[in-house]
This record gives sequence, C-alpha cells and structure tokens, in this order.
Amino acid sequence: MKTDNLVAGLIVIAFGALLLADAILTTVDPTSQLFSPNDVKGMVGMVLVVLAAFYFKAAKE
Repeated sequence: MKTDNLVAGLIVIAFGALLLADAILTTVDPTSQLFSPNDVKGMVGMVLVVLAAFYFKAAKE
C-alpha cells in the first residue's frame, strides 16, 4: 500500500465532502451559507470526491 497516495486521498475526500455537504445544506437553507456561491461548491466538491477515488485506487496498487 502506498501511504502517500492514501494520505492525499484522505485530504482530498475530506475537503470535497465538506464542500459537497455545504452545497447541499445551502440549497436547503440559504441562510446557513459558509463558503462561496453554491454552484461552484457543488461542482468542486463532486470533482474532489471522484478524484479521491483515484488516489485510493493508486494507493491500493
């Protein structure tokens, strides 16, 4: 197992999950907005979650 890819994947998944969760919460209740506009948060969060999957796959090999 490659530890550097595992650590990078964990950092990316944490940041992506935070952005994605905040985008969903802002859609439900716009007064609780924490970061930038909602569309950008949703797209970046989803891309980072998918990117983390590739890091985890590389760590497994």
